[in-house]
Amino acid sequence: RTSFCVVMIFSLAYGSGAAAGAPAPPGPGGVRIEFLSHNVTTPLTVGDRLMVTLRGSAGGTARFHIFGVITDVEMREIRSGAYQAFPALYIGTYNVRPGDTARNAAVFATLIVRGREVVASSDRPITIDSRPPAIMSRHPGPGVRLTNIRPNVVVTYHDETSGVNPGSVRLIVSGREVS
Repeated sequence: RTSFCVVMIFSLAYGSGAAAGAPAPPGPGGVRIEFLSHNVTTPLTVGDRLMVTLRGSAGGTARFHIFGVITDVEMREIRSGAYQAFPALYIGTYNVRPGDTARNAAVFATLIVRGREVVASSDRPITIDSRPPAIMSRHPGPGVRLTNIRPNVVVTYHDETSGVNPGSVRLIVSGREVS
């Protein structure tokens, strides 16, 4: 049931016909989301913080969702100006947990004001990669006796979410880096 709701919200967010980043037309009862954005520019890893910002109708309850990772992350309403200006600013944060993984995931939010709900999607997807690359093969294998004092060492690795930066790979043998 939860999975079905998330899919439906996702379709509504992308099915509105509004261009990414453009204000959505007013929803029921004049409720509106002006924009939805986040602070991510590179893939996130464990402990990284995603901050989502929504500007929309004041006096509501806002939550954001990362498609395939988490739903219903609470957003706090912040009103600026002496007269509590319209529209209001809502901010929410999410810390990446071990096991979170998503490639080009949609970030979308729901805003409910006086029982009326609107949905919007962020202008850019995010990638979360909290798992290390998988070692596919290694030669020589563990426990193998070698006659060559300078053997060739080959390790094959793969990361399907965000890829592997070859410059960040280090080979350590008996506590000593031999890259």
